[in-house]
Amino acid sequence: CWDNYDKSSPLIDLESTAYPLPRLEEGYRWVDLSGNGNFCAIALEMATGSSALHCFSPSEPYYWTTIRDSKPTVSQPRLIAVSTAAACAVDESSLLCWGDAAGEWPDIDASSITDIALNADTNGALACAIADEALHCWGGNYPDKVPQEAYNLPGKKFVSLGLNNNCVANESTLICWDTTGGTASTYYKSTGHEINGLAVADYRVCIVAGENLKCGNQSLGFVDQEGKSNNWFGDGNYITEPDIAAPIAQIEAGYRHFCALAEGDVICWGVNASYDPISEVPK
Repeated sequence: CWDNYDKSSPLIDLESTAYPLPRLEEGYRWVDLSGNGNFCAIALEMATGSSALHCFSPSEPYYWTTIRDSKPTVSQPRLIAVSTAAACAVDESSLLCWGDAAGEWPDIDASSITDIALNADTNGALACAIADEALHCWGGNYPDKVPQEAYNLPGKKFVSLGLNNNCVANESTLICWDTTGGTASTYYKSTGHEINGLAVADYRVCIVAGENLKCGNQSLGFVDQEGKSNNWFGDGNYITEPDIAAPIAQIEAGYRHFCALAEGDVICWGVNASYDPISEVPK
């Protein structure tokens, strides 16, 4: 982990005794990590295939330690989503959420969940999950602003939630909406893509189209619910995408930055919370 707010010190002190990172015994490996200020990770025992959930935080703000200290018992976790004030985990039989703003999650078949996301609002984290190719959203201060158009998207879906903007996509169409403004009928659409990945940061959205990166309105060409060209997502004045020549296998977003995995290389771009460019990826 690297880059805190002002880059004066590491985000997490790997040698800290006050807030230690979890250590794995021989025969285990990490298979998933999610976090925004605090973190949860899934560890897999390679010999048996059993998994365990570990949560940790780099320091002591209340909403960070809440995630770490109130973690429920999760049997065989396979999906996690962690935000600033809430966390969710999925195993084969249950969906569990905890923290200050997890909300009341829906009664859905946990074994059918293929994706889950939380936004970073400390005052009420919106959560969304994809189950049986259907979108389910709950919690947050504005769950009623999820547009019906997002629920109506057919087929395989991706979901990514930012602080102020959120998106759902199927394999060709992207639907985004503003968490804080508008109503459930207010949304922005981009079509005609071969979507293989989706990531949303603060007022910035990127997709993997085929194996290539597309970000912002200039590349995505959003229209509003009336079909009119709309530049609400803009093209940003603090996030500039790199030229990634290699095929992109995966993309993730933080608060104001993105990271992509391209032929084994991790490539990150954007800014930290102080709008300073993030550092190079540690070797």
